[in-house]
Amino acid sequence: DHCVLGAVEHRNLVSTISAISHVAGEEILVVFSHTHGAGLMGLDRAGLPGGEHIPPYLERLGERAGALAKEALGSLVPTSIVYGQGRCALGTHRDFWDGSQFVCGHNPGVPVDDTVVVVRITAEDGNPIATVVNYACHPTTLAWDNTLISPDYIGATRELVERETGAPCLFLQGASGEIGPREGFVGDPAVADRNGRELGYAALSTL
Repeated sequence: DHCVLGAVEHRNLVSTISAISHVAGEEILVVFSHTHGAGLMGLDRAGLPGGEHIPPYLERLGERAGALAKEALGSLVPTSIVYGQGRCALGTHRDFWDGSQFVCGHNPGVPVDDTVVVVRITAEDGNPIATVVNYACHPTTLAWDNTLISPDYIGATRELVERETGAPCLFLQGASGEIGPREGFVGDPAVADRNGRELGYAALSTL
């Protein structure tokens, strides 16, 4: 649950994962939920208040990811993978021309891609191994009034899908362009959770 990582931080992360998991760096893909409620973990910010926590956090992140990759490679099993496609109205166009400038907010006059792609991964006995949810919508429910580190709507989406399937859920951010939540730029985490459940139920409906 990060928005972005800088080039140096990304390179260090891949290098650490590669060293621990024994997977070549060029075979490692790092994806971000792209939540805007995450801290900006740049090594160049280590001198700012609280910044002393960034280097050890990034180091632990690489070590944990590497250990998980190694564990996953050591427990591979045959699976069946099925893809499905559904719809979710959470995301709307967020650029509105007010006559003199573009302003950020819900613009109901422009259509957006509301496709939800869901991947169901099951073991040979039919039990779920994991679910992958792909949806294009900037995680910008929470904005300047929010003081929490948050996965935004993605957290509640994963929690709901995992609760109902009993298996891990991976969210993959789509090509969200200028798509944001219909209700966004607020400080209340309950709104982010409500948005996440909307997507979660759309994913479950597709499953």
